[in-house]
Amino acid sequence: MLDYVILGFLRIMPMTGYQLKKNIDVSTSNFWTASFGGLYPALARLEKKNWVKIKESEGKKIYSITEQGRNTLDSWIKQPYKKQIWKDEFMLKMFFATDTELPGLLSQIYKRLGEVESKLGELNKITDKITMSKGQKFCFELGRSLLETERRALFEFLKELGE
Repeated sequence: MLDYVILGFLRIMPMTGYQLKKNIDVSTSNFWTASFGGLYPALARLEKKNWVKIKESEGKKIYSITEQGRNTLDSWIKQPYKKQIWKDEFMLKMFFATDTELPGLLSQIYKRLGEVESKLGELNKITDKITMSKGQKFCFELGRSLLETERRALFEFLKELGE
């Protein structure tokens, strides 16, 4: 899947590996992430497949999508998606914690609330600064809506716990 994430970003514009990572962190991290450890091997793999080409500029490698890479991305976009399972350790802990254990988990609940509020702040900053396609706008708005819902649920949960 990372291959398609990379191709998608490079279709927007050529980037260095560092710029790719920053763009992934800022824009798709609610639903897809990547580490530098996975990103650079994927870029090398994409270059071997001739889906990406590299241009050196000021000592930096600038990656861009090739025509073959565009065709591959276009084909993938048109394929039916495979259902993904949401995995979240925080949610597992809340699910399995007994009512007597929950008060001891307040710090984790507050930490999660802080993370949600931080991510909401990031999304609000981004959406005010960039022009987005309709699909990108949908993803950002859905992400914002999900985060706002989680924020409300966390506040309600804290009230229920007497906070």
